[in-house]
Order: sequence, then structure tokens, then C-alpha cells
Amino acid sequence: MNRLPLILLATLSLAPTGQAEEPTRNDEDTEYQAVMANPSGSERDKQLYTFDHRIAGEKALDEIDRFNIADGVDQFEAWFLARLFRLEHYGVCGMEGLPEPSEKGWVVGFAHGAHATPGPDLLVDAKTGHISCDGLPAHTDPMAMVRAFRAEREEVIKLAKLSPEERLKRLRSEAERRKAETAETLRKNAEEKRRQKSAN
Repeated sequence: MNRLPLILLATLSLAPTGQAEEPTRNDEDTEYQAVMANPSGSERDKQLYTFDHRIAGEKALDEIDRFNIADGVDQFEAWFLARLFRLEHYGVCGMEGLPEPSEKGWVVGFAHGAHATPGPDLLVDAKTGHISCDGLPAHTDPMAMVRAFRAEREEVIKLAKLSPEERLKRLRSEAERRKAETAETLRKNAEEKRRQKSAN
């Protein structure tokens, strides 16, 4: 699971003023209070917004540090694991529905892509946090996803505190490193194919 550059670019695009668009904690809290006070909002939508609010900004680190599935997976934890699974397999564009209890655990619907294409339901095991989904490999180490997300979130927060010039330099350096890694992987794959072909 290596999504860092995409997440950084999506989260930290530069505004015309040269300031990061990352909202402040006060902005997030004000928006959250407005959503919760809206009498026309459904309880389901408010619950989803609450989950999303819990992992926004710097407070995400505190939330992740409290994350514990040893005592079973609750609804928020199922939603969060489903989000991480969706990010890993479908990218940053998408959203998860509210997890629904079932005999085997939590069933989570989700949509992905610019057109909000519905994906297959995710099943999050209520005891282990393992995630399964038709057509995709099961994920049996949920805490590895959580640790990776925390590391990425820390990097996003650090980048938000840099000047626009420093941030751009860091992102370009990361992009060059990834480009070199990809070229090396392609070279090795081509070499392996040639070796197999000559062996036959």
C-alpha cells in the first residue's frame, strides 16, 4: 500500500495565494457544527460525517492512536478499515456507506471514481477486522493498513507546515524517486521475461 504521492497531491494542492488548502481545526469544527445543526440532514448522513470528521486534520493522529480492534470491531472501526481498503484498491476518489451489521461482521457499501461507481460490498470481520470483497484479495492485516495511514497522515501534516516552495521541492523529489523505482522494476521484469524465453 503505497499511495503517499497521490494523497499528498490531493490533500495539499496550493491555493492561488500560495497557502495550503488544508483547513484549520477551527474551520473543520465550525463546518462540523453546522452540519450537525442542520435539521434537514438525515441521521445516517450525520453519522457518516461524524466518522469523516474524526479522521480529519491533525486530530486524526489521536484517533488512530486509540484505534484498537483487539476487543472487536465497532461501526466506526469497520467504516475506517473499509475506507483504507477502498483507498488501497480504488484510490482517493470515492466514499463509504454506513456499515451495516450482519451475521459475519459489518457490510460496507462504497462508491469510487469521478462518477461514484458502486463497488462490491466489503465485509469487515467483526472479530478480526479482516476485509473481504468479491474480485479482490482479502486483507488479513488490518493494523498494517492503519499504521501506513498514520505514517501518511503525519507526512501530510508535516508538508502542510512547509512553505509552498519547500513543499513543491519535496513533492518533485518524491515523484523523481518513484519514477526511478518504476523504471527499475520495468527493467527487471523485462530481463526476467527474456531469461524465461531463452530458457524455453
